[in-house]
Amino acid sequence: LNAAAPRTRDGRYHKGFQNGQSLNAADYRRGAKHVGQWRLGDDAFKKQRTVEELVGSLNLSPEHAEWLTNEIFRDRLTGLYNAIYLRENTEELVSDNDNLITMKLDWLKEINDGVSHAAGDRFLELFGIIGNQIVGDEATLIRRSPTGFAAFTSGDEEAARLIAQALRMGIEQELGNDDNPIISAIDENAPMSTTISAGLARLAVEDQKATDVMPEDLTGIAALTRKAKESLMNTASKLVYDRAYENAEEARMSAKDDNGGNTVAIHDGKNGVRFDEAPTIKELRDAFEERDIQAWPKKPTTISVIEVEPDEASDTIPGKTMRDKILWIAPNPELRETINALMRKVYNNHLSGLHNRRWLDDNMDDVLGFFTEIHAIDIDHFGNVNKQVGEEEADRALGVLGRMLHEQTRGKPAIALHLSGEEFFILTRMGPKRAEQFAQRVRRHVADNLGLRTNLRDRKTGKAVHPSISVGIAPIVPDSEMANDQIRDKILEESEEALKRSKQMGRNWVSILGSASTWQDRAVGSLHAVQERVSGVPLVGKPGAKVINFFAQGLRRWAQR
Repeated sequence: LNAAAPRTRDGRYHKGFQNGQSLNAADYRRGAKHVGQWRLGDDAFKKQRTVEELVGSLNLSPEHAEWLTNEIFRDRLTGLYNAIYLRENTEELVSDNDNLITMKLDWLKEINDGVSHAAGDRFLELFGIIGNQIVGDEATLIRRSPTGFAAFTSGDEEAARLIAQALRMGIEQELGNDDNPIISAIDENAPMSTTISAGLARLAVEDQKATDVMPEDLTGIAALTRKAKESLMNTASKLVYDRAYENAEEARMSAKDDNGGNTVAIHDGKNGVRFDEAPTIKELRDAFEERDIQAWPKKPTTISVIEVEPDEASDTIPGKTMRDKILWIAPNPELRETINALMRKVYNNHLSGLHNRRWLDDNMDDVLGFFTEIHAIDIDHFGNVNKQVGEEEADRALGVLGRMLHEQTRGKPAIALHLSGEEFFILTRMGPKRAEQFAQRVRRHVADNLGLRTNLRDRKTGKAVHPSISVGIAPIVPDSEMANDQIRDKILEESEEALKRSKQMGRNWVSILGSASTWQDRAVGSLHAVQERVSGVPLVGKPGAKVINFFAQGLRRWAQR
């Protein structure tokens, strides 16, 4: 299943795997299945050529080159530019803009835990669509991380402040209302709402805009080659971006943690953060009129219309999958190495290197014909981990978790996926019993090693943070009466239903969909529920919760023996 695994285990499977048997030469003659992969190595993104270089070497027509570049640079879920675009165009973004706004949905973790990751993904998708409609051409909106967004704007700080407020107010209007049918339709029993917190910082070197100091300084060094100067420019731009990002994130987290969310906070670069007073719609519209800012609410955009434009460019290119289409526009066999490098960018999550949703969509026929179980995996209390260690460190932990899941699936009838945000899955063909044993090994391995490999530390206390994972397992059952995308949604939802049960059991747990709960399971679940209720009681809450947790953990260890 993995290119790095021995050739005797390159994706073929036979029934003996369920009994722990190994492959042999006879299995190949029986026409065993192969599932193609483009798994990245740990630093593959750093070592690869840029998208511009790879696409340019294919000698495509201008139309096909533009289509392919956009396909790689666009986030599949939200339609916004993705982290690959940000990484490869930092110098241009810093040179062309003056301000950086970072944003996050305020209650995304609660939505993921309380309803499902599918509901959380829907909110991310809606933010991308609505946010793009709000800012129009006034800002470049990017999904910079699994749950974080950034907007690059030109002009002074006041213009950026107004655009940040437009984004906040527009999202509040469209996604902050429990009565909104778009949101309540996700789960009829759980109407939800969300807002955003935003942080604003200048893209500047001390008191000057970055481009006021970098070009003259670098072009004056005559001894440097053009490539060396470009490298220095990129490095300088990255330093400017990193500083602005750090300031904007400090402001955003203060807006969420200190002001309760639905707030714009501004970092002045020197003295810290201030909260911006929210304007009315009329005040915002008048300010946009005065400054000629062509964005909502001045621009007559109906942001409540959630429609995604069809991909007409892609429809004109023959081929069922993305790889088919690329091979059609670049049929030269000598270009296959370049195409494979592009496929790694298309089919792998930029953070973890694991296969993404596009790979799953393009390979559903093979998945349904090969795998028999799906494991939904979630980092326990990831929202708290984010607050303890900071978003950048938490994202790094997601990348390390991806590598650990890949290591655990290497040489086995399994593939690890990273579909969105903190949403990890493993596809296996092992049978229910062996799949549960495998999931338990993965769970224990992550609990014992993720904190050590990442060296996560609480930013305030310096104490080590050791995240664990919960797992929910569901069967993969092909259905000839259902389309592939319907089966995909069904198995994802069922695995997340099992994952919810693991969370109800106190997390760091493995559950199987439909399996009968034992008295130990029910007892642990009841103790965990009591612990959560007691923890909120004044004075006796924390000590009482600790005592209950002591008994729950002992019962958990005994139940898992």
